Amino acid sequence: MDCVLCIGAYDISQAIVLLHITVINKSNLHYFKDIFMKKADECNNIQDVRDCIDKIDRSLIQLISARSEFVQKAATFKKSEADVRAKDRVASMLIKRRLWANENGVDPDFIETLFKLMVNYFVGRELKEWEQDSSPENPILIKKAKETDLPDILFMQKRAFIQEAELNGSNYNIPPITQDIQSITKEYSESLFLKAVLDGQIAGSVRAKMENSVCKIVRLVVEPLYQGRGIGKKLLAAIEDEFIEAEEFELFTSLNSTRNRKFYKDAGYVEESEFDIPNSPRMIGMKKTNCKI
Repeated sequence: MDCVLCIGAYDISQAIVLLHITVINKSNLHYFKDIFMKKADECNNIQDVRDCIDKIDRSLIQLISARSEFVQKAATFKKSEADVRAKDRVASMLIKRRLWANENGVDPDFIETLFKLMVNYFVGRELKEWEQDSSPENPILIKKAKETDLPDILFMQKRAFIQEAELNGSNYNIPPITQDIQSITKEYSESLFLKAVLDGQIAGSVRAKMENSVCKIVRLVVEPLYQGRGIGKKLLAAIEDEFIEAEEFELFTSLNSTRNRKFYKDAGYVEESEFDIPNSPRMIGMKKTNCKI
């Protein structure tokens, strides 16, 4: 019997909110493994609908668990980092998933995004097991971002800020998540964008611009799979060095982000003020005097 397999690396409900999912309009999702349920048009009330959704979600989680076992087994046959990444395999896999999505009336862009998230998650986990941490042979490189990097930076930004959304009442309508490619392209024309590159992949980014004698730093983000490797610290130091003539550096973060606040305090920033931004949680502004001038 046909079924649609919608699997993501993160909580599916988050991905749905984040990516504005097109609702599946077919009714052939009534059988998963050994779970039988009503079809959508057989539901008589909202509780019927919710019960069926719960059964589907439970089956999805069981399928993700089963899939992860096969991924772990595949890792035992891989001999190099290139084997782990398997870029050709991923590309061909995504083409097939898009075809399957079309066959089942699901938005192929949505399915591709979900599978990219899943692949990134499992690749990151495999690389950690390979102990591919930053080293002289595998350094973190900080470079100026190109305009062609913007789609990858934006996608990484959205994933990274899911954590922020969860700290603030699971509000997934915050600007870093809702930003589109046109907006970030405009921002690119007005600001300096840096990227961190690890294992040939964009692992982090930051952007800033000068206003009078103050360097305004925004959107310091690190790919969730690579957090805890000192990438954020390197990006912050690099962006400060790019604006060496600035008298002060300014940035802001969520009031509830205790980890971010500690990170910036450790880098010499002082909390100055609290303020609100539309569609965002309460923010705290931080400043640092440039001691290099």
